[in-house]
Amino acid sequence: MKRLASTCLHTTAALLAALVPATVQADAGPSTPPNIVHIFVDDLGFGSVGFNGQQLIQTPHLDALAAGGMNFTNAYAAPVCAPSRAMLLSGFHNGHTRIDRNQDINGDVFADDDVTTADLLLQAGYHTSLFGKHGFGGTGGNNPQSDGEGTNPQVDGHHSVPSRLGFETFYGYLDHSRAHNYFPSSLWESNQLDVDPTEAYTGNTVNDPHVAFAHQLITDHATDYLAQHALAQQAGSGSPFYSQINFTIPHANVNDVSFIGSNRYEGLGWTQHQMNYAELVSRMDDSIGAIMDTLRDPNGDGDTSDSVLGNTLILFTSDNGPTQQSTNLATINFFDAAGGYRGTKRDLYEGGIHVPAVAYWEGTIAAGSTSDRYTDLADFLPTAAALAGIDAPVGVDGVSLAPMLTGEGIQRQRDYLIFEHHEGGGEQSNSQRSIWAIVHSNGYKLIRHHNGSDELFNLNDDPGEASPLNLAVGGNQAVYDQLLAIALAEGVESDLDNTNAYVVSYRNWTGNAGTGLLSDAGNWSGSGAPAGTWSAVIDNTTAQVRSANVIGNVTTLGLEVRGSGATRTVTVTQGATLTGRNEVRIGQGGHIHLDGGTLETVRWVDVYQGGELTGDGDVTGDVYAMGRVAPGRGDAVAQTRPQGVDTGVVTAVTFDFTGIQDDTPLQATSEQSEYLLLAPGLSYGAGISPRNSADAGNEFNMRGFTADSLAQAITADDYVGYTLAPVSGIEAALDTATFNIWRNGTNAATDYAILTSADGFNAGEALTTLQATDAGSNNSHLVQGQSSGAWSSDPVEVRLYGWNANGDGNTHLNAVSLTASFRSAPGATISAQGILTIAGDYFQLGSATLAIDLAGDDNSSPNAPEYDQLVVTQDVYLDGTLEVLLAEGYTPDAGTSFQIIQAGAISGAFATVVLPDLGNGTYWDLSDLDRDGRLRVTSELRGDLNGDGFIGIADLDILLAHWGQASATGDVNGDGLVADEDLHIVRTNWGLGTDPGSVVPEPGTLAGIQAGALLLGFRRSRH
Repeated sequence: MKRLASTCLHTTAALLAALVPATVQADAGPSTPPNIVHIFVDDLGFGSVGFNGQQLIQTPHLDALAAGGMNFTNAYAAPVCAPSRAMLLSGFHNGHTRIDRNQDINGDVFADDDVTTADLLLQAGYHTSLFGKHGFGGTGGNNPQSDGEGTNPQVDGHHSVPSRLGFETFYGYLDHSRAHNYFPSSLWESNQLDVDPTEAYTGNTVNDPHVAFAHQLITDHATDYLAQHALAQQAGSGSPFYSQINFTIPHANVNDVSFIGSNRYEGLGWTQHQMNYAELVSRMDDSIGAIMDTLRDPNGDGDTSDSVLGNTLILFTSDNGPTQQSTNLATINFFDAAGGYRGTKRDLYEGGIHVPAVAYWEGTIAAGSTSDRYTDLADFLPTAAALAGIDAPVGVDGVSLAPMLTGEGIQRQRDYLIFEHHEGGGEQSNSQRSIWAIVHSNGYKLIRHHNGSDELFNLNDDPGEASPLNLAVGGNQAVYDQLLAIALAEGVESDLDNTNAYVVSYRNWTGNAGTGLLSDAGNWSGSGAPAGTWSAVIDNTTAQVRSANVIGNVTTLGLEVRGSGATRTVTVTQGATLTGRNEVRIGQGGHIHLDGGTLETVRWVDVYQGGELTGDGDVTGDVYAMGRVAPGRGDAVAQTRPQGVDTGVVTAVTFDFTGIQDDTPLQATSEQSEYLLLAPGLSYGAGISPRNSADAGNEFNMRGFTADSLAQAITADDYVGYTLAPVSGIEAALDTATFNIWRNGTNAATDYAILTSADGFNAGEALTTLQATDAGSNNSHLVQGQSSGAWSSDPVEVRLYGWNANGDGNTHLNAVSLTASFRSAPGATISAQGILTIAGDYFQLGSATLAIDLAGDDNSSPNAPEYDQLVVTQDVYLDGTLEVLLAEGYTPDAGTSFQIIQAGAISGAFATVVLPDLGNGTYWDLSDLDRDGRLRVTSELRGDLNGDGFIGIADLDILLAHWGQASATGDVNGDGLVADEDLHIVRTNWGLGTDPGSVVPEPGTLAGIQAGALLLGFRRSRH
């Protein structure tokens, strides 16, 4: 909320402008998705263009683009082209992409389930196209000029061609090597999804090799496409379009430009190579001019009324720095193509990865603007997705730049960029070449070299990387340690030998039958348990409410919880941590509840509209709330503990042995009470071993149990067991525990007993014992014990111990169950209070609700808080709604205060506050709520200047009539002057009291102003 200056309140217009808050959205996109044209060039250095200081090479169209848009001065790419293209397509940084080098890129380098920018935009209703160099999915094939590219071009990576990566239209190069040549005999084309491209012959032959310049063919195809779709769009029949235009200029075979006509740089005294390089760059600039002309006048009639530039974002950048491989170092230095930065392509010094970048959007991006934000190619996918109004895959490394481009929403930060290099050929020898680097947004950069040496630079003071910092000086060692820890956590050394490549997996939850554990591999698509490389989605597609539990540490790269059918709740229990390293997303129908656990991310937790974050626990990372956040249980209404509990003996749990053969811990249940959590499932102690040979299925086959007595079996952990925990608000009393077993062979255990944690696994407190010597599947035994039936809300573990086995005899379990009774736990009759702690910033946006329950005013013991509290270690931005509820029978006295928000600093203000009626001659006071997060109860209605029991326009009239005066009338805070503080109290308490209903505001200072407009800044709802 904008603060009011005491010297600027002499007009009603100024007052209203100050009072009406702006609503902030998180990653707001435009109301109409824009066309997106991304121009991606090959090996163009930062300094090769006029808008970055180039004086010799003419790039007028690019310079005009930069002058009319935004120039990114800290834009980055990978050190070579294949990883850069993978970053652009995937949204992952150079260390997380499936492709991290120019080697080994034949065949399928993309997987069938990889998600690309084109896939997302196609899903959002865009037409998608790619022109120029793709680089994946095909072989080089025959070429009129012999350069070792082979013959008979063919598709060798069917999942990696553009038509299977979301591009409806493609014309250009499939492979990298053939893209070195500007006069190939053929290119590739496709105009249909999910089919292989076919060869498109250019007319270049062995006898006449320079008929068609591929760059011009690509330009012509691209501009024809843009004109066609722009005209359809202007006629009202076209969808938005995304066109990826990948020029190969100025990469490789620079001298090929000599075959296409005169050189505009003749006569300047340059070498032929210098002239050819400059001409090639200027030809690329000519093509950019043609693209802009097409978008400005799609039908080419000179009338620009059909222009689509007002709804088209044009982006321009390069895939790495200038190359010595074909351009030669002398030419690079002559033009200062790296822009004064050290190094070239294949280096992790700035010259190899610091690239030119421009964003142009007529009427949206301010002309002549500049951004020094650190950004790389991974930012493109989430930016395009946000502009299209859809979500990027959860956990991508890139961050949407849509708020910065559109001026709407909160621009999220990206603290660091990660780069890897797994090839030689740069400035240094292979033994000393750089292998990874991290660039922090604070300007510090750490490079590690192949020989193990490191260099730390401060790019703010030393952009040319001439002087590595001395780690013994000042705080340099601390900076080094911080950057090293981040880089290693990002996996920069997981693929140094190309044998353990970091590959992101897109995984989906499949465990929709009741309750399940996130750590259980059987609950996920694919194979294996959750890992740090997963972009994982838990969606409840059923019509029934489903839950899942985290009872140990679970880590993914990104995690989304949502309920597209019915609510999906994930509960993180005491001592457990759920980590989505890059992002945790709680979508519509999703609910994460912290039952003493921790939710962790290095970036942010998004709570979408229709999503909920509740509980008593810790969150590490920023929180962007667009849905509901509720410390404690967050039940949305004051209520008693669970009612209608069947207190009779019922089935608590029955394990499902279907498909079980080995000793794998078993979480699957065929029956499980809604009042119990299963943690971690049927498992075994250290004294137990797997079965020794194949045997019958649908059973849990174990060997061991070699102790001589029950006491020894307890010591040796010779047991199979499970743990059950009552849900919050429930107590359980165990009844009958059952294990159905059969002995396979005479060497199997002869003695068994059931014990529980309630008795401390005391040998003298066994629920039952059994002795048996017969063997075989037809001789099963029911080990069944009766519990004492004591009530408890604590977790309880049930174990079957065995002893007197000879070592190689198996004990088979094929039925395990438990019966119990349940009841509501005695205690307070409101949802449990809790303290939700956020180690980061908290942004509550216009659609969000913060729900707070009050049952007392003493929070001195964090283990037994009497009211909900949001504790934020950094800053809070407030908007949206605050809902406050009182426990049944609790009414706070005058003078009571509740520190419901604790933060480093608070800005903004709740747009709506829903409060319960106090009804005891006391009143709510909100005047400190947007300052220090404190909610107060007072004996007077502060701000009720006319004494009608309601704070409204009449009171504001009185305040303004005495503004700036030393008057008791209008002096709310009693300091003798009617000024800012009095207005603040009236504003924050607006709408409180007993609404007089028919009272008509008096005329006066606010005459002629509609009350509805004023309420935009003052509305307060009461409940």
